[in-house]
Amino acid sequence: MTTPSIIPSVIDSKRVRSGEDRDRLPSFLLPAAIGYLVFVIYGSLVPLVFEPIPLSVAWHRFQQIPYLALGVQSRADWVANILLFIPLSFLWTGILTTGARTSRRVAGSAFVLVACASLSFAIEFTQLFFPQRTVSLNDLIAESLGAGIGIAAWWLAGAACLRWLRRWRQARGMASTATSVLWIYLAAVFLYNMMPLDLVLSPVHLYHKLKVGRIVLVPFGGASAEFPSALYGLATDVLVWIVPAALWMLAGRSRLGAWTRTVAAAAAVEVFQLFVYTRVSDVTDVVTAALGAGIGVWIGGLVARRAGSVRGAAAPPASADAGRRWAVAGALGFVAWAIAACVAFWYPFDVVLERNAIVERLHRLASVPFVSYYFQSEYTALSTALRKFFFFVPGGVALAIMSRQLATPRARRYAAIGAIGLVFVAASIVELVQVLLPSKFPDSTDLLIETVGGGVGYGVAVMLWNRLGLPGAARPGSAAEGPDPSR
Repeated sequence: MTTPSIIPSVIDSKRVRSGEDRDRLPSFLLPAAIGYLVFVIYGSLVPLVFEPIPLSVAWHRFQQIPYLALGVQSRADWVANILLFIPLSFLWTGILTTGARTSRRVAGSAFVLVACASLSFAIEFTQLFFPQRTVSLNDLIAESLGAGIGIAAWWLAGAACLRWLRRWRQARGMASTATSVLWIYLAAVFLYNMMPLDLVLSPVHLYHKLKVGRIVLVPFGGASAEFPSALYGLATDVLVWIVPAALWMLAGRSRLGAWTRTVAAAAAVEVFQLFVYTRVSDVTDVVTAALGAGIGVWIGGLVARRAGSVRGAAAPPASADAGRRWAVAGALGFVAWAIAACVAFWYPFDVVLERNAIVERLHRLASVPFVSYYFQSEYTALSTALRKFFFFVPGGVALAIMSRQLATPRARRYAAIGAIGLVFVAASIVELVQVLLPSKFPDSTDLLIETVGGGVGYGVAVMLWNRLGLPGAARPGSAAEGPDPSR
């Protein structure tokens, strides 16, 4: 069968220029694009409450869908629909145009734009059969606009993204790895702080933010009246900025350079939050970032000095005792994390053993994934998901520490499968016990998010351990792991 002309051959050794795989896409890009497509379709139909109506009636309603006048409070949904289609068109444009001549790139981009617009129309039409969804021209315009932005983004930055991915896969050593992780972390912090994306530019809206207390120009002037809540918020703001300061130190920056860059990044976040209507832009956050940056500089310097002394000394031979010590340390860390998870997710332990209540809450646990998140605001849903995700990351890290001394790739694969299984069991226990706690909300979505969080923690810990060359890491060229893939 002949390949359609708009689909270029992206894996073509004849297109390699100057010894560099400029036209070779990462192997995970196609599965990622397919997975994201499924997510877009599924997320657009949640909560999956289907109501059959005649096609003629549905088509008549579709022809009359309204254009809604959106206020500031509804702007987040408009922006969310734009953002939903940007990654979709970005990924598929990369798949269909990378390595092609200009004419084929234009044809492939046009195909992606038409396909995304058609998908948007199909989703909005299908939503007529799901009465809890809102169908409007706003969504069609926003999604089509997002598709166009994603295509333009690939034309402008696709090649740079591919180069970055190649450097990321080849990054080894302290400075290179720290730099790669740093920019991923800062991008995540920035995007989170821009939620819920109800962006405003009008001086009137900015003045209203100031009047209602969402712009705080006096340090600690907007602190909560409740001391525990205020203390938790301040501690979180400090912890967030420890990581980038430490990473900048590991990347080779001076103490002053790492500290100033971290504080500048925090200040930039607060400036951008001025234009997010429901977010608070607070000078206090810059002060806490300065404190967190100081702690991060100290930690990063300590780790860098320690790593330098280890590299300068002869590497000690691996021993069974060392392997047991790492396994015990990981096991103790996992137990400590599990206790903390039980306290955090079950407090105040208000157990109620009433049969009807248990049955009703079990039905909630068995509900369709992401249904409960659909009925929350974008910002609340994201905050809830991230909190549960990151709480399970340390559990995966502890399990990775337990398995670091395993010698063979097969043993490490089995350990990874076992670790993810154990995280799933822990998340299942957390959610099942919440069935007995009326103040908690057991949810199948949380079970999924928590399991993914633990799995990501395990994978990231293993990756960093190997790339940083820490004790117990697989060495490039070793018999256990094979040759260095960057060579």
